[in-house]
Amino acid sequence: MATCSKQRRQGSMTILEGDRLKDRLTGLSFIVKKIIDRTIILEAEDTPNKFYLADAVVQLLFERTKNREDLN
Repeated sequence: MATCSKQRRQGSMTILEGDRLKDRLTGLSFIVKKIIDRTIILEAEDTPNKFYLADAVVQLLFERTKNREDLN
């Protein structure tokens, strides 16, 4: 499967740069800042925390939420 730097398809969820994801355990919201090969960089919305995660881990620990553009 070809991978471009702006999106990553993992299972049934396609992850794109700019997507908002919610941590299933804590409920904190994160934004997908960058996708490089099999690594996804997430940045917390309310804190300066960043996470570098393998794409397989993202689907296990996070769920998609509405993007800000979708809310307007």
